[in-house]
Amino acid sequence: MHDYLTNRYSIRREHDGFWTIFDLFTGLAAEYHGRTTTLMDEGGSKSLCIVMNALDKQRRRQTST
Repeated sequence: MHDYLTNRYSIRREHDGFWTIFDLFTGLAAEYHGRTTTLMDEGGSKSLCIVMNALDKQRRRQTST
């Protein structure tokens, strides 16, 4: 299987009820355009996570060829 097919990001609900997009490789909150992806609502975090995974897969696919 190609590494670029795996997701790098996922979401988690924090103790305060907000959602965070985190890096599956590091466990840390992810950054998007220089901003930490914390204190988000569930819908926004899901949508942005999809976008971030698609962009990351595209980047990894281009660098693997």
